[in-house]
Amino acid sequence: MTKLYDNVDHLDTNAYVAYTVEMDVMVVGAGNAGMEAAAAAKEAGASTILIEKEKTINMMRVGLASVGSRAQKAAGVTINKQELVESLAAFAQHNVDQRLLETWADNRGNLGLAGRKKVLKPHGAHLRAEADAMVTNKAYQAFPTENDPTFDDQSFTSYGDWFLEYQEKHGVDLRFETILVNLIKEAGRVTGALVKDLVKDEYYQIKAKKGVILTTGGYSANVDLLKEWNPLSLKKNV
Repeated sequence: MTKLYDNVDHLDTNAYVAYTVEMDVMVVGAGNAGMEAAAAAKEAGASTILIEKEKTINMMRVGLASVGSRAQKAAGVTINKQELVESLAAFAQHNVDQRLLETWADNRGNLGLAGRKKVLKPHGAHLRAEADAMVTNKAYQAFPTENDPTFDDQSFTSYGDWFLEYQEKHGVDLRFETILVNLIKEAGRVTGALVKDLVKDEYYQIKAKKGVILTTGGYSANVDLLKEWNPLSLKKNV
């Protein structure tokens, strides 16, 4: 057992790292993005571990946003990529890295091959492009980026359980009720993380030889981080 790192100053200083797990890729957060990332890493031949703080997957979004997906092309849905990126940046008053938005827009046409071909199709489902973005005014401009999993092109269907089965079948190491405590850096590069098993109430380390992918969705539910980085939101949001 190894003593916890000195820079983890918000933890019990008497706590210890129980053991170490070594993987090629570590994914944090089992939502849409995390499940896709873990599947893609595993399919590329990387040993992959996925941690999630909840008791099961957190597939909160049925609709998937894209620009130029196969479903959109089939439905004749076209989106001006630069107009979309500029609208998103302007809505954030340009307090964003626009290069990240452009990277998303340029690469999101390939909408999760793992999800579409290997999770939806075996169950008889597919993605349908939503053509109506309900544009109301320029103050809040909308774009028809939504793609919905469906059986009949009329209703939505959930695919979380199917994706969970796919991950388990293909050997992704899924660890629920496990929280990210601290990222570990070596020579300026993130090489793993310190995590906590909430059930066993113990800390352990995950070493990721090829990289760590964060898909946790931000800190909007973390009051402490909101106080530190965005205190105005606590006064304005309900």
